[in-house]
Amino acid sequence: MDFYKYKCPVCNKQFKEGDDIVVCPECGTPHHRECYEQEEHCFYQDKHSQNFSFENDQPDSSDDFEADKESGTDNEVICKICGHPNDNTLFYCEHCGAPLLKDNQPKNDSVNGNNNVPPDMNGFPFGQNPQNGGIPFIAFDPMAGFKADEKMADNVTAGEVSKFVGKNTNYFMRVFGSILRTNKSRFSFVSAILPGAYMLYRKMYAIGIVISVIVVGLLAGTLIIQSTPEFTEAYNIYMDNYSAILQSGYSGANVGDLFAGMSSTNLLYFAVPYILGAIRFAIMLICGFRTNRMYFKHCIKKISSIKNYASSFDKESDEEAATTKSKINAQIENKGGVNLAIAVVATFVFLAIAYMPLFV
Repeated sequence: MDFYKYKCPVCNKQFKEGDDIVVCPECGTPHHRECYEQEEHCFYQDKHSQNFSFENDQPDSSDDFEADKESGTDNEVICKICGHPNDNTLFYCEHCGAPLLKDNQPKNDSVNGNNNVPPDMNGFPFGQNPQNGGIPFIAFDPMAGFKADEKMADNVTAGEVSKFVGKNTNYFMRVFGSILRTNKSRFSFVSAILPGAYMLYRKMYAIGIVISVIVVGLLAGTLIIQSTPEFTEAYNIYMDNYSAILQSGYSGANVGDLFAGMSSTNLLYFAVPYILGAIRFAIMLICGFRTNRMYFKHCIKKISSIKNYASSFDKESDEEAATTKSKINAQIENKGGVNLAIAVVATFVFLAIAYMPLFV
């Protein structure tokens, strides 16, 4: 049964994509879950003894419903989550921020006539079968509980942030929500492992370049120091002392004995690589803890900049205002998202420097 052409009998509101629907096992009447739990029984419970069937009792309104659903023109893409019509130049719904399946707008589903699901999936989203008396599987919320028009900052809505993020929207919207509500973020393991490269991937070019240069510089400095005769001499002294302590069974040994016989120059060359390594590790930890916060501020700053620039122009008509809004959405998507190419290059450079000693 295509529930989305009917209304909930309790609240009398039209069912739409994303609703949590409960179906009565006796008569097949669909309800919003919260409405069903509020009533604690089917709305038509008193008719069950009369062999009442919800589907048979409904007038045939499918033609009107399908006409409404297909009313989008060739220049529009209907969002599969909220049903909002979008310009076909957009990649994400301008109402809810969900990805738009532009190449997936079927006019007829041969299985059950449902025009509201992707093809080749047995008439249910993501290939799921109906469960619990026909309850459809509803996709996860890409907005992580935010409403599209909900403010996340001055002049910036959740829908705009979702468009800007692009990849992995659900994760970031949850993180941003946590930052706003509890001032708590999440540790980013990817940013900790590849700090500069990950920032470049998320188009935080300024801080990404700075972090990349620092990390690569620290790594290169460590390798340069370790290739000097002074470091080699200090390292050999350290290993000789360590072997002697092992042979003596640690009798009366202390940490200072490991560096016995080293000059001040030897000690300096021996310590510097470990100091640089500790600094690099500290930067990785800081990036892991701070990147999500920095990315949130980056999103807000970029979106605000785009909208402020657009608002500086006078709109003489509603048509011009609509065109400006469409351009803003396109700019948000173009400026946001990810840059995989530059992240791959940065990672390659880092790995090339790190493994260079193996080939020299």
